[in-house]
Amino acid sequence: MKLIQLLIMFPILISSITNNTYCQVYNFPIKPGSNDWKKLQTHDEMLQVCQIPDSLLLEMCTKSLLETCLKYPLILDFIFYNDTKLGFETMSNGFNGIIELKKRNDAGKYLGEIYRAMNTESILNDSLQSKIIHDPFRPSVIELILSENKILSNLCDSDKSLLLLDAKKGYEIKLKHKEVYGEFGKMTNIFLMTRILNSMGNKDWELFCMNNNEVKSFSEKMLISNPETLANIILEIEKIVK
Repeated sequence: MKLIQLLIMFPILISSITNNTYCQVYNFPIKPGSNDWKKLQTHDEMLQVCQIPDSLLLEMCTKSLLETCLKYPLILDFIFYNDTKLGFETMSNGFNGIIELKKRNDAGKYLGEIYRAMNTESILNDSLQSKIIHDPFRPSVIELILSENKILSNLCDSDKSLLLLDAKKGYEIKLKHKEVYGEFGKMTNIFLMTRILNSMGNKDWELFCMNNNEVKSFSEKMLISNPETLANIILEIEKIVK
């Protein structure tokens, strides 16, 4: 009888062990600041040592893959580009983790959960200011990944509507803590909201873009020449999101 029970439980135990193995965040073996990192001579060498091994990459659960991507040592490379969207695309295309993440149908779900947790009212509490300052670029990174067409296309309309509300909360938080997030943080947030509205096919938003080429350019390429455009976009979003 005990032998039969063991035979029944064995596949379950193996499955559990396997899942635990592949649902771990990847620990990059060489990190910025380490002696091994200082030995790297070129950016290409840095890219090479930061790739996730192929044998592990395809087996990682999406949640762990996402957390691994957020810990990618070169993830902030995009901030050194004049064109933020182009910089983010270049950085993303150079890391196999983000390339794989975009292929996962449930990536938007987990990104949305992390983003929602960041945009709670408790974050507005000044006692948590040190926590906010700790990683001011994390919200922008998540917003830019969420802005990808491949990620948004796997979300249903109700999830997109919820994400739009979360982004609006995020905007209010960034507005309150301008000294932490700056104009850049506000811009990535507004960009995400425009991308969500684009993907939802909102008629009011489409008409608004049709009558303003700069708004359309910002929602597609994150390029802007007139600072007033961002203020106009926010006013329009507030009309749509009530």
